Amino acid sequence: MRRRAIGRRLAPALGLTALLALGSTWSGGALAQTPPTSSSLTLAAEPGDFLTVPLTRPGAGAYQVTAELPPGWALLTEALEAGEGGPAFAALHLPEDALAGPQALVFVLTDAAGAAQRVAVTVVVGARPEFTVTLPDTDRVRPGERKTYVARVTNLGNVRDTLRLEVEGSATVTPDRVTLEPLESAEVRVVYTQRGPGDGDLVRLTARSSVDADLSREALLGLRVGLGAGAGAGPQLTWSVEVSPGVGVGAVQPDVIQPDLTPVPLPEVPTLPGLPTLPGNPEDAAAPAGGWAWFGGVSAAVQGQLSDYAAGGITYAARRDLAGQLRDEGTASLQWGDFGVQARTRDLFRTAEVGAEYRLGAYSLGLNTWRTVGEGGEATYGVAASASHRSGAYLSAAQTFGADPGNALTVGWSRPFGAWTPLIGVSAVRHGDEWGYGLSQGLSYENAWLLVRQTYAFDSVREAHDLQVQVSSRQQQPFGVSAAAQLNRVGDVTRTAASAQLSYRPNEDLGVVAGLSYGSDGFGARLLAVREWQLGRADLFVLGQAEYRRGEVSGAVQATAALDGLGGEWRLSGLLGYAGGSLLYGAGAGYLRGPLEVSGGVQGRGSTLEGTFHVAYRPERGLYAGADYVMKATGLSGTGLGLTHDLRAQVGYGTDRWSAGLVAAYAPGAGEGGRLSYGVTASGQLLPWLSVQGQALLDGGHPRFTVGGRLTPGGSFATPDAVVSLFGGRNAGTLTVRSYADRNRNGARDPGEPGVATELLVGGQALSTNAAGEASVLLRPGPYTVELGEGVLAQYVIPVLPPVEVRLRGSVTLEIPVREVATLQGRVLDGDGRPVVGAQLSLSGPGGAVQAVTDSTGAYRLSGLDFGPYQLGVGLDPALYLPLAPVALTLSREAALVTRDLRVTGTADVQGVTADELGVQVYLPDDPRPPGTTLPVTVEVEPGADAVTLEGLGVPLALRPEEGGRVWRGLLPLPPEQRTSTEVQVVARRGEARATARALVLIDAELPLATLQVVPLNALPGQVMELRAVVYSAATRVQVRSSSGQVTELLPGADHTYRAELRADPTPGEYSYTLLVDGQPRAEGRYRVLGRP
Repeated sequence: MRRRAIGRRLAPALGLTALLALGSTWSGGALAQTPPTSSSLTLAAEPGDFLTVPLTRPGAGAYQVTAELPPGWALLTEALEAGEGGPAFAALHLPEDALAGPQALVFVLTDAAGAAQRVAVTVVVGARPEFTVTLPDTDRVRPGERKTYVARVTNLGNVRDTLRLEVEGSATVTPDRVTLEPLESAEVRVVYTQRGPGDGDLVRLTARSSVDADLSREALLGLRVGLGAGAGAGPQLTWSVEVSPGVGVGAVQPDVIQPDLTPVPLPEVPTLPGLPTLPGNPEDAAAPAGGWAWFGGVSAAVQGQLSDYAAGGITYAARRDLAGQLRDEGTASLQWGDFGVQARTRDLFRTAEVGAEYRLGAYSLGLNTWRTVGEGGEATYGVAASASHRSGAYLSAAQTFGADPGNALTVGWSRPFGAWTPLIGVSAVRHGDEWGYGLSQGLSYENAWLLVRQTYAFDSVREAHDLQVQVSSRQQQPFGVSAAAQLNRVGDVTRTAASAQLSYRPNEDLGVVAGLSYGSDGFGARLLAVREWQLGRADLFVLGQAEYRRGEVSGAVQATAALDGLGGEWRLSGLLGYAGGSLLYGAGAGYLRGPLEVSGGVQGRGSTLEGTFHVAYRPERGLYAGADYVMKATGLSGTGLGLTHDLRAQVGYGTDRWSAGLVAAYAPGAGEGGRLSYGVTASGQLLPWLSVQGQALLDGGHPRFTVGGRLTPGGSFATPDAVVSLFGGRNAGTLTVRSYADRNRNGARDPGEPGVATELLVGGQALSTNAAGEASVLLRPGPYTVELGEGVLAQYVIPVLPPVEVRLRGSVTLEIPVREVATLQGRVLDGDGRPVVGAQLSLSGPGGAVQAVTDSTGAYRLSGLDFGPYQLGVGLDPALYLPLAPVALTLSREAALVTRDLRVTGTADVQGVTADELGVQVYLPDDPRPPGTTLPVTVEVEPGADAVTLEGLGVPLALRPEEGGRVWRGLLPLPPEQRTSTEVQVVARRGEARATARALVLIDAELPLATLQVVPLNALPGQVMELRAVVYSAATRVQVRSSSGQVTELLPGADHTYRAELRADPTPGEYSYTLLVDGQPRAEGRYRVLGRP
């Protein structure tokens, strides 16, 4: 049933009530209104409104009113009586999902003589955009795994909307824009690639409306990163291997282009191949390696818990590039209580280091040794020792041998004071045969907004000074700052460098980044700005940049528009600028519709002009094809005009896991008859841990091919017992349980009583006994409760056992008497097969009497019953059902599970109720409610009723009539003591006729009356958070109060929800909000601001 908001638009409803009370007549009295002067009228309304429409003066008399209305609209005025000298009024009700925009209505007024007058009215319905985005809640991924998820976007509003999709995290979304009609849905693909350390990750998909710039919805996907636990309990080790070999002829190695400025998130400008681009963003260059070459890498790792006291691991990785350069690195680590060791090696042991640390109370002791080999083969060895105290004082001594001998003895102090951390150190140093001194100083400051680092070092022997300062902000919105300065002097050579960057991002539509640099290399400056405007169904992006470097000035402005049309999206772009002493210009256009994209454009710089045409069809799955044509003209400003052409094409077939295709390229005029290249390419994710890719080309008669793959198996296993024993063993004791069938029920094991294979819960951990009833488990020291598992509760019972104490490296045995029992279950149904909810059942037998209540499906279940004869009775409401005689049954070891359904007869079935064609339909919410709240009830009676009451929950509830007695409504109070779903009966009366109908009231006692959630739980300082409240009780005002006392209103949404957006506190720590319902506290929501307090 649809549930409409009540009281949301009170003024229109009151106006309608007053007009209906006047009979929709004009008497020339106190009601002074100006009649319309035209037969065509335009009115504004919102979905769900009650609208009063003034009609053209039809003349005095009585009229029947009909209207041509859109689906779902209701005409509330069937007849009216017009007086002299004024207009007549008709009333309408707009549905909640009324489509936005102008709606043409025609009212037909028919007088007593049958003459009809048509009146045209246009109602402009306001737009109410709303949509949802859904993703799977959680999933598990392997380290390095690439996985595709399907997200569904649904337009719940009343207006066509173009939604822009953005994804945060190591993922991409395709497509990034969808246009949906009201109630239309679309699927988008989110491709996630696991990167980086950690055992968890988060993907956030956000959709933004083009109708309402402030409306956005998001979906979160929580990912667990790992390989799962090995078999058994106790310490676990994980292992992983990655092998990515490759071999090729004429393969290419891409160069890496590093950005000039620190990346700052800016509004993303949509583009297509052929559309102009700003200067300073060259494509990755590629240089042929030539001849045969092999490349790739291999890595392996084993790490985890070595025992209950120690953790560690070993990793090794090596990689060879196409140039033949090999890089490798290996690490080994161990942390055993307060003792830790770490070893590291690089470049085939040319660099090796071993370090150890031991914490002893307030002291920390360290020892390090290292070895490095220079380019000429000369080796340097070193050893260092250190000691530090909790007060911040430290002492270190170091000795180097070999190519660069020397000594250093340092005394220093460093300790944090709130947000400040100072450091100072004095050293005695020796380089070769010369002694001197050294100074070191540092200062750091950190708060919720800024991070500041300053260091200074001086070496008197080398006459070296080094000063560094760094300043950066913790967040990028609305302002972000990053600055660094360095002064380095060795002898008479001084080098300086300073740079600063400021970003401004007040909202999602504007971003500005400004950077300055100055030093020994000269002065440089750069400004980059992006602005987005939403103009109806079109988005306009303006991107500009200006740069000064080494005496040269460059700058450009690019404008891009994305707009709907012809069932797809158009993208138009233009560029104008100056770079390298030349004018820069360009223009292009493109069209996208699903997997189809067509684009083209021209871009010129000085005497060079390049034109591009691109067409491609790339579905998510199936046949794909594409072609690109590029024409380049040079020497436009001189006499030596040059013209080159390049044509590339591809066709193939692809799925989510693999793709294969043909590629070809042709450049006319490049050599005799032009240059033709063609070949095949393929790639596939054969398994989650195995992928392959390959390419073979014949390029101008020269073969080129590359074949590679990636194998990433991994898993986990229990740490071997020998390793566990070597590193301290288990911090555990042994619990042995022996379960037996206590057939004489004396609580002791007697001869002939066999063991029982069952499932137990030991401190919440599942433990299964074997056929002899025995099982053992290692547990950390402490008390543990033992109880039956949920899966065997219907078959066995055990007495309540006191907690058993498990001691370190001790063993304890527990005898558990198990008693076999029976279970009785079934359903209680009425004569039509419908469930009877809330029926009281009583079972009397050898163990006394037990009771049960039927649930929302009419089902009941009685467990833990002794064997023997029983009598089953059912207690029913005599106003609703006839009494049912007790049912006799027997429970035995051979029939331990008995199912018995009961049929009852309703009083309406035997009293001969005459309905006189009364049709009763009851509408209740289809979601459960907590006890103590109210429930909206709607009853429809055809052709109508004089009275309708609801019975079954305390005092009968009289419903109020609407629409001439055809619709009846009311609010049903749910008693606080009503803890289960129950059945109610609705009785409708019309004269002497009476009709009844039953309905199920869903009650969930576990639901709180109100909840408050803060998303995200872990926030950055000043981050925008969403507060989500669910309030089931009736409320006129819902607010939240912060820890500082600030009160904020929550806006109502669908399904009892309320929302608001607030910024997190700028200071790291834990905070809370209190939910206020009509001024009374009902719930609390907590969140944490990350960072050092």
